Amino acid sequence: LDASDLASSSSCSFLDTVVTPLLAQSQDSGGQRLLLLLNKSDLLSANAPACDIALPPHLLLSCHTGAGMDSLLQALKTELAAVCGDPSTGPPLLTRVRHQYHLQGCLDALGHYQLATDLALAAEALRQARRQLNHLTGGGGTEEILDLIFQDFCVGK
Repeated sequence: LDASDLASSSSCSFLDTVVTPLLAQSQDSGGQRLLLLLNKSDLLSANAPACDIALPPHLLLSCHTGAGMDSLLQALKTELAAVCGDPSTGPPLLTRVRHQYHLQGCLDALGHYQLATDLALAAEALRQARRQLNHLTGGGGTEEILDLIFQDFCVGK
């Protein structure tokens, strides 16, 4: 958001109709996080008129002079650590139950594969592992693979 133009009706309207509801939603749900950046801080004057709306927590920065970039990088680091975990203390945390479920299913299937003594059981375990990963990545399933393989074959009379 342009910090030098906060008093304009368009900026106040944007803050009121977009930013304030997003902030309320992020505080209520605890999921989505909001970081408000006010650029062009180098153009601010001490006697500039202010917007009537109370600003949520924000960072002032200037892309022109580079002022505030250290604060932005620190805030991003803090936000990423809160969402993903701190990489210096361990691997990223899986925050979605669905991701945990499908990755655990994949690991279980790979464990069955390692223990399988029969080729058919080993192949089925690998199919199960692939299916779990496909749920995460949106990759194609068996039908899509078969369609790709047989798309050039003419099965007819």
